Parts: sequence; structure tokens; C-alpha cells
Amino acid sequence: MIRLGRAYALLTTINGWCFLRRNNTNLEITKMYGDFIAVDQVTQGAKAEGYYLLEGMTILKALYFFSHLADTAPLAPVIVNGVPGRCNLPLQSHLDTDPRIIIEGKGNPQDDFDGLRIVGGYDHAQSYQFCDGILQSLQFEPWDSANVLGPKTWLARTLPPGDQVVLKLWDAWKFIDIDQIQEAKIYLKLKPIWGKYVPALLVQSPLEFYHCLVLQHVKVLSLAFEI
Repeated sequence: MIRLGRAYALLTTINGWCFLRRNNTNLEITKMYGDFIAVDQVTQGAKAEGYYLLEGMTILKALYFFSHLADTAPLAPVIVNGVPGRCNLPLQSHLDTDPRIIIEGKGNPQDDFDGLRIVGGYDHAQSYQFCDGILQSLQFEPWDSANVLGPKTWLARTLPPGDQVVLKLWDAWKFIDIDQIQEAKIYLKLKPIWGKYVPALLVQSPLEFYHCLVLQHVKVLSLAFEI
């Protein structure tokens, strides 16, 4: 619910249902409800198994109404460590010498990502940083329409110092990182013209459950010409 910015959610055991709602930073949860009858050698019935029975409605009615609430509710702010919209990049990068990190293969990631990866959890994930210093935290508020640049692209700010950047994201549940890596390679080939004709590539990294590129934000001015 926090990562996806959802205000409503369900927990179910198939026989029982809990209804959840985010209220600011609090999570409200109902009792476990059920309304099934006893079946010989299969179930004892909802009440006998400790579920609460709904009064005046059925589980199907409750699910129908709850689905309506979830569908019409606006996105809730993503809150990490009590900070709305904050998200963190992996703490490690390819430059680290931490002995817990295993580097497989050979090659210079500035030129080619093939054959080089870092093995470990999220904090030790493959993360390449091409900016000055180490970019670690972002203020990312995708529920604000002003930050939406397209179906895969959003505005965000670095924490600190608050510089505006562009995030390009691929859902890691649906896509592997091939497109992300290929696009990063293209940006690296264009490095001599970063900041002049194309944005600079700042970071190529996982970001929570996304494959992410962090790019320089370039303001484009439109000029009106009279013909």
C-alpha cells in the first residue's frame, strides 16, 4: 500500500477477509470477516472457525462496495521512514570495495555493462553512478500530476541538495532490465554531448521495485517565430 500509494487493501485467507485503509500515517484494519456455512469434513462454518459474521450484508456485497472505494480514491502519498515521497537508491555502487560484494565478470561499466554485476540484496544491488558525488535519496511524488512527464517518466528531486532530475522507470515485476541497460549504453556513447544536446545520465540503478535511470533535468524553452 505504501509503495503503490494505495489507500485501501484487502487481506484474505480465502474463507475470511480483512479490510484495510491508510489514514495518513496510520493503518486501520477490520476484524476478519467470513460468511461461509459448515460443510461436512471440509469446514466448521465461519462462526465456529473464529470469523466474525457480517450483519446486513454479504462478503460479495462488501467486496463490491470496497472495490468502488479503492477505484475512486485518489493516490495516497508514498511514505518511507515517515517522509512522504522519499525513496532510497541502493547504498552500494560498482566503486565499492566492501568484501560482502562479489563482482562477477570483467569490463568497464562506463563502456559496457555486459559481464559485470554485483551480487547481493537491494542494498548491494547493481548500481552505477555517473554524477559527481553519490546520489542516495530522492523526493519522488508521482501522485502529483505536475511531476508526470509521460507513461514512464517523472520529475523528482535529489535529497540533498534538492536539484530537479528526471526518472525513467520500468516495472521490475513486468520487465527485465534489458531496455534499461541498453538505454544506459546509448547515453554513455553520447557522453561528450551530455548537457549540451542530450541530458546527462546520472544513475543507472534499481529503485525499489523498478529498473531506473536518473537523468539530468533540462529545461527546454519554446521560441515563437513570426512567418
